[in-house]
Amino acid sequence: MEKGDIVYVEYDAYADDKLFDTTHEEMARENDLYDEDQKYGPMPTIIGGGRLVKGFEKALIEARIEDEKDVVFGGDDGFGKRDPRLVETLSIREFRRNRIEPQVGIEVNIRKRKGTIIAVTAGRVIVDFNNPLAGKELKYHFKIVEKVEDIEKKTNAIIQMYYKSYEGFKISSNEDSVDVELPEICKSDQRWFLIKFGVVADLKDYAKINKLRFVESYVEEEKKPEVKTEEKKPEVKTEEKKPEVKTEEKKPEVESKAKEKGKGSNKRETKEEAAQ
Repeated sequence: MEKGDIVYVEYDAYADDKLFDTTHEEMARENDLYDEDQKYGPMPTIIGGGRLVKGFEKALIEARIEDEKDVVFGGDDGFGKRDPRLVETLSIREFRRNRIEPQVGIEVNIRKRKGTIIAVTAGRVIVDFNNPLAGKELKYHFKIVEKVEDIEKKTNAIIQMYYKSYEGFKISSNEDSVDVELPEICKSDQRWFLIKFGVVADLKDYAKINKLRFVESYVEEEKKPEVKTEEKKPEVKTEEKKPEVKTEEKKPEVESKAKEKGKGSNKRETKEEAAQ
């Protein structure tokens, strides 16, 4: 390999025989390193581009495609020597102002620096601002799986190096010019606006692209015709008619009263006749 080559590499990285980084999902799960936001698989990188620790980049230059290799290094080729001056004592009030509850072993970002809390005493917190891997011997087991030659693949690989949400880019090329149609997510993602300039610089330096154009498409979605549905009329409940009950009509007691009157008149007549 040579400096400036764009390659895809797989690796497992150890410090003191403990895995701290890998491109293999299964290894990450087995060693409690799995990150659901990370995309596992062969990782694109530029040899000599300063993206990897020095010892690993030196080993990549000497490697061949598909050869599995082990390399061990430390010191300046790794994460440097541990500096005791980077172990500092801070006031516990400073952590509480930043809404941090200090506990031994947790990583913190304070005073715009990342560090690890190594002790908590009465009113004081001791923080180690050294890289957690500083001073440790590192071992990389790795394999270069592909060297990228095609200009469109080089463009995709460099975008992938910078941008985690790299899926959805549509890349087309014509001689030494490249068009990159951006996915929807880039139109509103502030991260893309910040890293875009780094993408452009690397594409010019390592992919040798003279003309690069980013394309944003805004297409108005067709409105679907409204389907009118007939409103169901509310059901009107009708009261059930009760069956008519026929009642016998009572006849006026005319005859009986007439008879009684008749009887009375007859009695008077007989009395009158007797008197005569």
